[in-house]
Amino acid sequence: MIFLDTTKAKTSASDYTEIDLTISLDSAESQHGQINFSSQLKLTGNLINEKGLIILNGLIEGQGEITCGSCLEFFKFPVKAEIMEIYYSQLSIGSQPNEEWVYYKGNTIDITSEVKKAVLLSLPMKIICKDDCKGLCSGCGHNLNLGKCSCNIEDIDIRLAVLKKLLD
Repeated sequence: MIFLDTTKAKTSASDYTEIDLTISLDSAESQHGQINFSSQLKLTGNLINEKGLIILNGLIEGQGEITCGSCLEFFKFPVKAEIMEIYYSQLSIGSQPNEEWVYYKGNTIDITSEVKKAVLLSLPMKIICKDDCKGLCSGCGHNLNLGKCSCNIEDIDIRLAVLKKLLD
């Protein structure tokens, strides 16, 4: 759990508090598989008190480990995610809160789920270990980054097979 103390930020309107935290996250499940955070992450930014609303602006940096989408090997990747969340308490709002705002009680805010969400949203659509990843052999499943396999698979589109006969 990652908690932020809002006492200092709530003392006066339009005041902000710098934050510089080292945080630990458990593994997270994404569309790419499980992400392990091999080291602690760093959260830097500020808390802003805007008419009773607490606004968190920050940057999350560190290192994670995930499976390559091409060769299925685990690899380390840099984590760099921006986070911007608005928190409200019953005392800070007179009207109906926005559905994207996060409710909190007391002088601490649990930001664990928002940090995970920011990290997951910062991931690319396809995660690969390196730009020239060769992936797996479609015949035997051998990791082609480790060397060629012994398969003799001709990848010919059957619609073009007639043209190949002309070359033979």
